[in-house]
Amino acid sequence: MDIQYFFRVAEDSAAPEVPLPFIIGCIAMMFYIARRWDRPKVFAWLAIAMQVMILTWYQLTGNLLADGLPLYHCRIAIWVLSIGILLDKRTKLMTWSSLIGLPFSLIVLLIRDMNEYQFPHITNVYYFAGHILIFLMSYHYLTEQPVKISSQALISYTLAIHCGVELVNLLLGSNYSYLRRLPILSYADINRYAFLIVTVCVLAMLFLMRWAVHLYWHSVKIPEPQPTTHD
Repeated sequence: MDIQYFFRVAEDSAAPEVPLPFIIGCIAMMFYIARRWDRPKVFAWLAIAMQVMILTWYQLTGNLLADGLPLYHCRIAIWVLSIGILLDKRTKLMTWSSLIGLPFSLIVLLIRDMNEYQFPHITNVYYFAGHILIFLMSYHYLTEQPVKISSQALISYTLAIHCGVELVNLLLGSNYSYLRRLPILSYADINRYAFLIVTVCVLAMLFLMRWAVHLYWHSVKIPEPQPTTHD
């Protein structure tokens, strides 16, 4: 493989077209690996390696601040989970990240909204590998290391993270976490409420996932986890 081509900067004419059956096959593989191969630290090291590669590429292209910082929900989740797993931590922030990472990784794969680079390229390899690793780490954490998180904590973490990201957006003129411009239905009148819309959607997903994980714990008769003292 031509390394220069893999890390090329100039965009192609269009993003790659990935057929839905391929995505469904990837998702099936993800569930199989998650259930059969419990190697969270391997996933964490691979995730960090992917992050270093993509951050280096963004730096070389001059787009690190504009779009390369780990300030999208999945990028936040992949760093929190990778570092937490490698340090053998169990925290509420890791629970928050897992509750976001599990569904969002599936949604992103199904949407297939990639950069305009044909395969093979670092961005589309990262798109698949990164979100697969987020799913695997989230699945492991929620099924093997459950940490109870209150409704107040879910809301507090979400608002704190969104406010911090929005501050960066204001300083850099960026659109991290889509808090200034929505990825769909991006009209001026709607984008005015982008922060509120994204926050409400994220909170709805968090509460739905917490309920789903609660049902899982009871279905497999896992003892109800106790509140953690870590933050």
